Amino acid sequence: MYNFHNRHYIFRQSDGQIRNFYCDTRQNLYCSTLDRGGIWSNATVIARNVHQYFYAELGRDSFYHVLFQDNDGNISYAKTDGQYVKTFPVLNSKTPAVYNKHLYVAPLDDEIFLFYVLQHDNSFLLAYQMLKNNKPGTPKIVDYVSGSSIPCSVLYDSDLNIYAFYQSYDGKYLQLGYKKFSTVRKHWSDFTAITKYQGNCEYPHAIMDPSGTIHLCYQRRAPKLFELVCQQKAPDRNLWSAETVLHSSVHPFDNASVVQVNDRIIVYWVRNDVIYYCSGSLSGDNRTRPARYGTQPGRRLQCVCYKDLWKGDGSALGNGSTDRDSSALSPGIYPGVVSSGFSLVFMDTGSITGGKPFQRSPSSAASGGDASGNELKSLVLGVFKEMQDKISEMDAELSELKKEMPKLKNAYMELAKEAQKLSIRLNMLENRLAQINNRRPESPGIRPEPPGVRLESPGRRPESIGSMPESPSVRPQPAKHVSSEDDPGSTNKAMAAFWKDNASPGKEPAPDAVNEAANPVSPGTSPDNASARRPKPSLDAETLKIREEWQEPREWSEGG
Repeated sequence: MYNFHNRHYIFRQSDGQIRNFYCDTRQNLYCSTLDRGGIWSNATVIARNVHQYFYAELGRDSFYHVLFQDNDGNISYAKTDGQYVKTFPVLNSKTPAVYNKHLYVAPLDDEIFLFYVLQHDNSFLLAYQMLKNNKPGTPKIVDYVSGSSIPCSVLYDSDLNIYAFYQSYDGKYLQLGYKKFSTVRKHWSDFTAITKYQGNCEYPHAIMDPSGTIHLCYQRRAPKLFELVCQQKAPDRNLWSAETVLHSSVHPFDNASVVQVNDRIIVYWVRNDVIYYCSGSLSGDNRTRPARYGTQPGRRLQCVCYKDLWKGDGSALGNGSTDRDSSALSPGIYPGVVSSGFSLVFMDTGSITGGKPFQRSPSSAASGGDASGNELKSLVLGVFKEMQDKISEMDAELSELKKEMPKLKNAYMELAKEAQKLSIRLNMLENRLAQINNRRPESPGIRPEPPGVRLESPGRRPESIGSMPESPSVRPQPAKHVSSEDDPGSTNKAMAAFWKDNASPGKEPAPDAVNEAANPVSPGTSPDNASARRPKPSLDAETLKIREEWQEPREWSEGG
């Protein structure tokens, strides 16, 4: 899927040599050269363990300037001629913080300006450092920017001026504007607002054509729609052209940009690997209606940042110009394909470029035409080297898997042991539960009730402890109650039986227990009376004797 931030940086020098800077899937930053056979070879490692979003630029001194961050969030700068690399630390992160810092490099003569976006608490800051004599200066702040996927756009011109486009809050909405930095005076201008729309404007993309005119495209949020808008500003003037709405959609234009191809300004956007575009003249007139660009199906569309300094055929391709020094302008961002050679959208169609198509596929040796022995040999060697590289990557991955296998095996054995232990514990718990269910549970604080003695609770019929409730259908009729007056010997017999069953050797029964045995609860007793005769704490023999010998005072009996 096309990703605007994941780019290949391809440069064509004045001698026709083409180099590609890219980050592979293993987070290594490489530089490779395109040979005459259309094969990328002579790969040089710029840095290892880097974040995939970096920035590269070709300066006037024919050196490549690369700004990147490692996996700990530390920003570094590398200077290379394609073979020898020299790296300098720029900004170290106190705590590991890896995110898209929107890196940018502006190589202006002997001063290199490095831009990046830093997150501070809940805010984002556009900052920069000046590198001179391979020594980075103190970081300085340009302004606060938004935390969107495209918070700013930076470009420079041939007069050594730098422009930073970003959002600013006007009290109600986020409007787009810019600041201008003069490298001669080392001074930033005040923020100049461009948009005055009743809504948020975002995703700025700016380029400068050879005449010095700035072309800006951005997205603004209309009610229920997103609008892609374009404006222009002539050199040495602060007035911007009227806003031109190129297209409206329910989908955001987060993969949009603007490029210059010869005498045409093309604004494009990519959605689901399908390219849509509008084109017009450098003056902003004669814009075409939005159209769909036909691409070859089955080929992976990539984002390519391209800059061409070659003037061998007299054509001005990409950001090149015969009127001004093209090295003073930033590279253009194109959709394209990087495989065997590379191909850029809008650069291979004469109807758009208005000139001879720029062929970037392999030469005639790859297309089946006549070729010299050296070209054929180079092609075969390039294919063979590519196969070797792929085999080496597969071998490296296989060795990594072999290293991981013992660890996975040990982890599996540990899990198997733990599972076996848990299974044994589960069996023990099941056996214990079975034993508990087979045993009849008894409350530890309840003593067996003496035979013939029943307890009752309020609202329930007296039941024996441990007995099952009787069924109403088989419940026997209650026997006729015989009081102690009718049968004088019944009370003495019950007390004797209770004493025989419950008395301990050398200890007399408690008075309450004797009273309970002597006066059992009758069926006609009310719940209140039953609760009043609940068992009380038993007394020893000495206390019982004192209680029996105690006599109430005479005043009590006389009512005094």
